[in-house]
Amino acid sequence: MFRKDEKKISAKLCVCYMVVQIIGAFLGGMLALWMNFNETELKFRQGKMITCIIMELGGSFIYTFFFMMSTDDKLLFSQEKAINCFIIASSYVAARSIFFGDGPVNSTYGAVLNPAIALGIQLTTLINNGLSAWQSIYIFPIVPFGGAALGVIFYELVFKKTQAFLAHEPEAVSNEDDEEEH
Repeated sequence: MFRKDEKKISAKLCVCYMVVQIIGAFLGGMLALWMNFNETELKFRQGKMITCIIMELGGSFIYTFFFMMSTDDKLLFSQEKAINCFIIASSYVAARSIFFGDGPVNSTYGAVLNPAIALGIQLTTLINNGLSAWQSIYIFPIVPFGGAALGVIFYELVFKKTQAFLAHEPEAVSNEDDEEEH
């Protein structure tokens, strides 16, 4: 949605994707709850709130940046969409692995990085645990948007301009010359 090229999607389509992801995550959480009757609550351990925020910001930043980089036509690893899909999926797994740490989040969860998954887990645990499941609602479903925004900003304002400068593209050089004249 925030791209500046032909791969940009509309805000309506983006919202539809988000709603469907949340529904899918909730149904997945309900299936897990039905299978083992105990969905682990998504909350941070005492004194680990800042660690969780940093994990969510950092992981979301890395994943978003890698996603933007992997879908840029100039940087495609392969023209085969399936291969690029595997690369993007592995970047999500890698970002989660990097930010799992010593488990500052209760039980098995490290950084979630996906607001839909976080909401799905929290909606599911709401059924089992009541309102205590919503103690950390402001971290896991919301903070990844900040990390994603930082990833997009870094990609657009730093990475693309650095790549253009290193490739000596006329557009990047002429923009710098124009700025020096003013």
